[in-house]
Amino acid sequence: VWGPSGTAASYNQVQLFNPVGSGKRVIIDQVMVGSSAFDVIQGYFYATALDAYGYGQNKKSGGAQSVCEARIKVVPVRLMATPAIMSVSVNGSSSIPYRPTSPFLLLPGTGFMLQNAVQNVGLYADIEFYEESIT
Repeated sequence: VWGPSGTAASYNQVQLFNPVGSGKRVIIDQVMVGSSAFDVIQGYFYATALDAYGYGQNKKSGGAQSVCEARIKVVPVRLMATPAIMSVSVNGSSSIPYRPTSPFLLLPGTGFMLQNAVQNVGLYADIEFYEESIT
């Protein structure tokens, strides 16, 4: 679970990014979102990498490190450049699972970004995914 805490006059973004040249197709199965107060969390495909934070965690004990990058950013203005592919209302200090009717697919060079709609509110996300080699 990762994400920025609430910052004055700012919105928070969390991203799972599949880097160019990874050789992997990333399938997002489920997203768990939460916030520190009432909020609407929206998800977007977003090809610009946010600020570096870490790497995805393999769910298999002893498995190889994920090629996916976990990224975050705090911004003064909400990004509305692309249509949202998911939207979830969250009550404060709670988490909500979101399972799309069909998985989200990230090809190399693309990311899946979550963004909150309310300023000064923390955003937390757990993105469950798996990777397949592109052949």
